[in-house]
Amino acid sequence: MHPDAFRQFVKEKLSSIYAHVASQICSKNLKKYSSVLVPFSINDKDEIILMLNKRSRRVPQPGDLCFPGGTLELPKDNVLGFIFPFLKSSFFKTKTNRFLISTLMATAIRESWEEIRLNPLSIEFLGVLPPQRLIMFKKLIVSFVCWIRKPGALKPNQEVEKIVWIPLKSFYNLDNYAVYRLYGLPDEPYRDFPCFLFQDSLSVEILWGATYRIVTEFLTNILEANLPITNTNNLEKLHIVPGVYDPNYLTGYEISQR
Repeated sequence: MHPDAFRQFVKEKLSSIYAHVASQICSKNLKKYSSVLVPFSINDKDEIILMLNKRSRRVPQPGDLCFPGGTLELPKDNVLGFIFPFLKSSFFKTKTNRFLISTLMATAIRESWEEIRLNPLSIEFLGVLPPQRLIMFKKLIVSFVCWIRKPGALKPNQEVEKIVWIPLKSFYNLDNYAVYRLYGLPDEPYRDFPCFLFQDSLSVEILWGATYRIVTEFLTNILEANLPITNTNNLEKLHIVPGVYDPNYLTGYEISQR
């Protein structure tokens, strides 16, 4: 799909569900929400690419691939969020939870600037996805799909080990999918998770969990892609990638060693 056609298609599809998505977000307990950007761009081969951060050892979920973003900081994000409906007026098609959505948008923008110095002026918002629930952290993630016009020189901070760009076409290859078998969980010998493998330079990165669900559900439900695997089907046909759950996963390794 041509980048311009991709942006237009995604924008129209997300606009059609915006009111429904906005109605699912409640302001009664803002602390339960985190917000992220789902950033797409284009590489020098004119391929559509998806940007992810690899989390450093200093933060919870070290080594995981995730989207840039984080938790709300009030009242800072309230103030920024109050401005965005006027700056991004074409994005807000309805008044449903307008300033709550804009506050969450402000969080994702601020965190992306702090984490990787992503220029807010380079971001074109395409829409917002239904909230995803995190299990271990009891959070709801609100994801803002966007197009990065010119990423520029991104500079990861201490929370980010590196930035990973994945070509969109990679998600259509069955060979890139596997089962991530996580051993050492407190209440069960292991648990299987569908995952996506990406060869990045000399290392293989594993995309799994909530970020995997956000990506695959976006591709399936919004982009209407016919992926070779979903979250639940065909798992028995995939090879197993073993992993071990570490208690430091919830805190970060370097913090736990202080």
